[in-house]
Amino acid sequence: MGLVVAWMLVGELTGRTAPPPPPTTMLGGLYQHVTAPRERNYKYGPTNVNYGLLPPLGDTRKDNKKPRMAERARNDLESWLSEVSVLRYAS
Repeated sequence: MGLVVAWMLVGELTGRTAPPPPPTTMLGGLYQHVTAPRERNYKYGPTNVNYGLLPPLGDTRKDNKKPRMAERARNDLESWLSEVSVLRYAS
């Protein structure tokens, strides 16, 4: 998560908004968990990454669920990394 914060900070300091990681990835799921709006009396509890942080796939057999979530995450992460890389190297 520190690297994600660094990329987002570079984007902010250079005037180019860095998109958050996709919510379909573990980085994005954790980012959403940390930054989600909460009610005033909500007692926040940190968490490690887990499949419960990811959006559901829909109609999927349970025995095939995690591999499909991982494949979706890989595809979405590649797209996001290419966006962030452009921000990182463009001056």
